[in-house]
Parts: sequence; C-alpha cells; structure tokens
Amino acid sequence: MIYLENCKTAPPLFFDDIGELQSRLDRIWFGEDAYPVVKLHQSEEALFLRAEIPGVSPEDLELDIKENTLRISFPRPVLDEELAVSERETGEQKPPQKISRTVRLPFRVDAELAKAELKNGVLKIEFVRAEEDKPKKILVAAAKG
Repeated sequence: MIYLENCKTAPPLFFDDIGELQSRLDRIWFGEDAYPVVKLHQSEEALFLRAEIPGVSPEDLELDIKENTLRISFPRPVLDEELAVSERETGEQKPPQKISRTVRLPFRVDAELAKAELKNGVLKIEFVRAEEDKPKKILVAAAKG
C-alpha cells in the first residue's frame, strides 16, 4: 500500500482523489482492490470515511486509531457453503480469519469526537480534525523605524 506523507500544503482537492488512487494501485499490485474498499473525503475541519463491509455486525467491528492511522478489523464473514465444506473435510469448524485494513489519514483527528455508523454493510465514520493539527495563523507586526 502506498501512502503520501507530509502533504499538509497540498490543496484539499488532492485528498479527494486519494482513495481512487489507492484503489488503482491496489489493483496493479494485488490484482484486485484491498478489502474492505475505503473512500476518504475531507474538508478543512473534518474527514469522512466510507468502507464497504457486508456481512459484518457492529459487535464484531474493531476500530483503532493512533496518530493519523486508522485500523479497521473484523472476522471474515464465512459463507454457509464454506462452513459445510470445512466441517466435511476436517470434522470441525475453523475459527474465522481476521481481516484488517490500515488507512493513513491525511491529518490527525480527535478520536473522542469521531462518529461511526454501520448500516447495510456500509461503515461511515466522521472524524473531526484534531485541534493541534489545525493550521495556526501567524500575526505579522509592522516594522518600527
């Protein structure tokens, strides 16, 4: 996976296309999109994430954030046909595999203010930009003399 770092001076529109760029690179390197498919959109004050994870319940979903990196993890949904084949071959059920996806966010966010919702297999998260990461204005004084 490729992530661009230190792009704080890039125009906001640059980050609107980062999800599309990441999907294209994943298809080139891995032959398909990374799972789950994640799309990011940002404004000056917030970041919006959308991920498609059908068959996962909110109780099984784990979201962890450290600095500007988000980790999404959950057990891989097992289809009934896969379960039947597994039981027939081994006589026992295998524990579900865990799927994990790490997403580098374009700026630090305040995890305490994040809002996440999982509905119909679509995860939506709204992050608020961390106060310490917001641009600060520098006042310029007129020179004396």
